[in-house]
Amino acid sequence: MSLPILAIQSSFDALNDRRFNFNYQGNQVFKNRLIVYKASDNSEIYNQIQTSFTLYHTLPANSLQNGIQYSAKLSIFDKDNIESDFSNSIAFTCHKTPVITINVPNNLIVQNSYLPINVVYSSSDGEVLDNWRLILYDSGHSVIKSTDIILASSSMGTTINGLENSKQYYVEVIGTTVNKMTCTTGQIAFSVTYIEPTVFSQVIATNIPEDGVIKVESHMIDIEGKSVPDSPIYINNNEVDLTTSGSKVWFDNGFIINGDFTEQYVLRNPLPYQICINTTNGVEIMTVKYMLGDFDTGEKAYFLLEVKNKVLTVRVATEIFDPLQVSQSVYLLIRRVNNLYAIKYSLKGG
Repeated sequence: MSLPILAIQSSFDALNDRRFNFNYQGNQVFKNRLIVYKASDNSEIYNQIQTSFTLYHTLPANSLQNGIQYSAKLSIFDKDNIESDFSNSIAFTCHKTPVITINVPNNLIVQNSYLPINVVYSSSDGEVLDNWRLILYDSGHSVIKSTDIILASSSMGTTINGLENSKQYYVEVIGTTVNKMTCTTGQIAFSVTYIEPTVFSQVIATNIPEDGVIKVESHMIDIEGKSVPDSPIYINNNEVDLTTSGSKVWFDNGFIINGDFTEQYVLRNPLPYQICINTTNGVEIMTVKYMLGDFDTGEKAYFLLEVKNKVLTVRVATEIFDPLQVSQSVYLLIRRVNNLYAIKYSLKGG
């Protein structure tokens, strides 16, 4: 009879059932025998025969102990109950499933457009974490984004950016140990509600005393702007006055937008029916106008987003609101997701 080949076994938790897979080229398998030895003294811990046509043996939960190294081998029986010679021997270690957690309680309400994530890992019997990754899901549990594999360190964390107001999400962190065990936080639900989306316009310094270093996180890129007139007129050193006919500013050096995106603008005193935002990705031209109109409730305002290409023109409007006062600033949030555009507004300080 041919010899079965027992597949390599990664570490696992002895408190759970475990499947030992094998390959076999020959007559139909009717039964298989798995023998497990304790590595320290080669004592036999488990020796059972299972009747099955499948090419695996299921080791029942609690047959072994965590924190101990073992070896195993396997044989098979044919229809005549003839047992083969034993397979190759494999070595493995049982460990209690490690625990990985994050600083997000279930059903957390996030009042920003971003969420810092801190990851904490622990193992009761010294299983070392090798790497981890974070997955963000939408309300239907479909994956929105996933980080690359991140190597484990003494201080682990990341930030989820671009969260949309009035949306529910799920977040999960999955860890992999040096012995290929996996641990997960499970999918943790949280919802988002905010008035003003957060603009990442600063450098954040985080002290990591145990490593003697300071982590510097920046969400800024250097974009060179141009203007008409060449020297723009500033208001209080933080606004550009574009109310004069023909005045504009534009940015076309230092970045490019491809595919899905989120853009945020802060406007004050926009001129009615005039283009206040004009962008392009080389294929489509996107403009935004501040509009006024008569409704059943009186004169109202809204922002109109228009996207044009050689074939289509798409128009999307915000909800209506009372016309803006000269001193009133407004946030505009523009998104493109899967070729669908959306525009939302929120009054600054409203």
